[in-house]
Amino acid sequence: MKIKKFNEQEEVVEISNERVDEIISELQLINDKIEDHAKKIHSLANELMNFRSKSTTANNQIDDSNLTLEELVSSLEETSVKLDTVVDSLEDYKENGPRFLYG
Repeated sequence: MKIKKFNEQEEVVEISNERVDEIISELQLINDKIEDHAKKIHSLANELMNFRSKSTTANNQIDDSNLTLEELVSSLEETSVKLDTVVDSLEDYKENGPRFLYG
């Protein structure tokens, strides 16, 4: 007789491949939009770069805005990579079925 852990289910419920495909499609659309917006923000940051102050001791609003936009582009690129990882994992699930990744 097997003793169940407190959070163990009686039966495993699996998601359909059709729903996985829908999720993948939605994530890819979101990722495409993120990449497009990251490019636009990067372009705006480059434009602001032309108007940065020459001061070496303090930043003005343009300097601060430019730095913040550059940080935002970096965060969006990181988000895009994470979404790609999720899509890859879901593709693997769809093709090979569920498997434990750690353990």
